[in-house]
Amino acid sequence: SNPIMYLSYDDQFRHYLVYFLPHVDRNRSFMRLVRNLILNQLQCRNFIFLHAACVSFLEIGVGIIGDRMAGKTTTCLSLLSKGFAFTTNDKLAVTVTPQGPEAIGIPVSIGIRQGTRELFPNIHYTGEWSSETDKIYLTPQCLCEQFHTDIRSCAMLRLFLLPVRSEE
Repeated sequence: SNPIMYLSYDDQFRHYLVYFLPHVDRNRSFMRLVRNLILNQLQCRNFIFLHAACVSFLEIGVGIIGDRMAGKTTTCLSLLSKGFAFTTNDKLAVTVTPQGPEAIGIPVSIGIRQGTRELFPNIHYTGEWSSETDKIYLTPQCLCEQFHTDIRSCAMLRLFLLPVRSEE
């Protein structure tokens, strides 16, 4: 893959410098850099990472894990429509605390495929569409506004759902 930025460390001033290449969307690239720094810090604190969604209700976290196209996003949106709060849709960091497993949501845009969009016709999909993935992308804030729910950055995990895609 082609580089989008270069990172160098300035010994004199003891900080990093980020150089973006001219053809790059700087806002998106900067957010990816921040996300990766967050992931790195969580990994240093013994968090593990799952390709999973997470919602919560009354402080109870529900992880949604499964294969690609199993229905993680569809299940997540269904629970949001029933009053659950949003934690994450793609990257879930988990650690063990004295109270049990804790989930931390990693802020990324939510990609919604056409089939899932059709199940929620009252939602206004005004996000950014990607021809590469055939998904429309919404920010967590936009998604929560559409479902009239909140974002909860963390939750105590008490349940995992494993959706399985039906061929029907």
